[in-house]
Amino acid sequence: MRTQNFVRNLNWVWVLTLAVIFTACSQMDGLEPDSKTLEGKSEELFRLSPFGNGFENARVPTGGTTSTPKSNGGITPYIIPGANEGGNRTCAEVATAYGIASFGTSFEQRNAPFADNKATFTGSDGAVITATTDGTFVSWSIEVPAGYCVKYLAAVVKGSNDANVYFYEGDVRGDSGLASPVAGGSGGAAALSNLRFCYTLEEKPQAPEVVGDEECFEEDLVLRATLADGVTIPDGYKLQWYKKVGDEFVEVDDPKLDKVGTIDYYAAFVNGCSSEMSKAATLTIWALPDAPKSKGDQEEEACDIKKLTASVEVAPETKIVWYDAPTGGNVVEDPSLVYDETKGGVQTVTFYAEAVNTDTKCISATRTAVKLTLNPCPPQECWTGESATGLGNAFPTGPSTWFQWNTKAQLIAGVDLVYGRNLVPIGRVTLSGGIITVTLNEGIRFAEGSGALKVIASNTQFTRFSGFSGALSNATINGNTATISVPDRAFYFVHGDIEKIIECPIPE
Repeated sequence: MRTQNFVRNLNWVWVLTLAVIFTACSQMDGLEPDSKTLEGKSEELFRLSPFGNGFENARVPTGGTTSTPKSNGGITPYIIPGANEGGNRTCAEVATAYGIASFGTSFEQRNAPFADNKATFTGSDGAVITATTDGTFVSWSIEVPAGYCVKYLAAVVKGSNDANVYFYEGDVRGDSGLASPVAGGSGGAAALSNLRFCYTLEEKPQAPEVVGDEECFEEDLVLRATLADGVTIPDGYKLQWYKKVGDEFVEVDDPKLDKVGTIDYYAAFVNGCSSEMSKAATLTIWALPDAPKSKGDQEEEACDIKKLTASVEVAPETKIVWYDAPTGGNVVEDPSLVYDETKGGVQTVTFYAEAVNTDTKCISATRTAVKLTLNPCPPQECWTGESATGLGNAFPTGPSTWFQWNTKAQLIAGVDLVYGRNLVPIGRVTLSGGIITVTLNEGIRFAEGSGALKVIASNTQFTRFSGFSGALSNATINGNTATISVPDRAFYFVHGDIEKIIECPIPE
């Protein structure tokens, strides 16, 4: 890329060259006012012309004769034919010789010497040419109204019997080292006798109106800055795009953006008289929000819960839109499953969550699936509480005379766990290694709460049931099996609080 100051279209090579020349050339001695004018003003004085990057001659006059000296800007002067035998040439004669229409502004010649070696030429259009001289060599600069450039400028430098014409094409704002032709056999330029300037200004085109673009990211997406609708490039001009790097405008060939981010581009109509820089055309490719994070599929029995609602998590400044399909599909306002009793059976549905950024309106690249399942409620179970003991020996007396107690030998061998006066078997009781194990049959379960299994251990035979004072009740219950550690005794009373399943009563 080539860095170029748009506003001034500088040719820095010439700026540096002129700076050296201004320092080194002896003919510039004593031109302090001109030196101050040029110092630091190169961006105002030297611009690209449509014919090249320097001051090289854009045109050769018809019937002209090459002369000397070249200006410090590299312009070769010509002696052109004219009506005045003394060598004076009018602006009209210059325009004819160089093949252009008449100059916009033509000054009369100004005879030397000048007061303080300085002459000012002020045009009716507001342009001001300032010329300084040491009596032989001339330096000049021009200031033009805002919004205008120099299109043509000619300096007619007269000395002795001839005049040198220095002709500039393009927005050149100054030069130095101009002089009259060589005088006779002296070998040097003749002393300045008079000086004339002619120029034509042209109005800069309006800065281009440009537009940017913004889109959400997608593969192979490329955005480009463009001219606004209806804006055309003026004849003879080129549309040049720039981006800004620091305080400099850097030329770019293709004002595009092909990745997530934002960039500003600027444009100008460039030629010898370039437009001002446009406002920024901003290109933005927005990042897509992350897909919603699932909180998991949901599955329940349709007993107390008759409705499930899908849910996901998203980042701040993001909303959720639900669909009935992984792509395309229809928007779902309520992503819920309500159990339909008339259909029964397992009922399921899957919803798909899409994340939408509330600022950019960009959507996530994928949707997140959430599956909802409601299973039919299992048949209702009814249970009734009972007491159970190990089948063995009946208590002779007591409030529950059907209760049974066991000897150690009986438990080691294993006995039935029974309930009720009919001693209905509902499980087994065994003793091994100091641990009594009670296993319940299907359809039987231990009652909830602590103390569902109690054991009284004794070295004397039981003669009466008198409650559970002193009973061991720290059993471990796991499903339909319970275990409890017991001391080594001759007799044991094993009691279980159990529940058995029964047919549920029909509501009245």
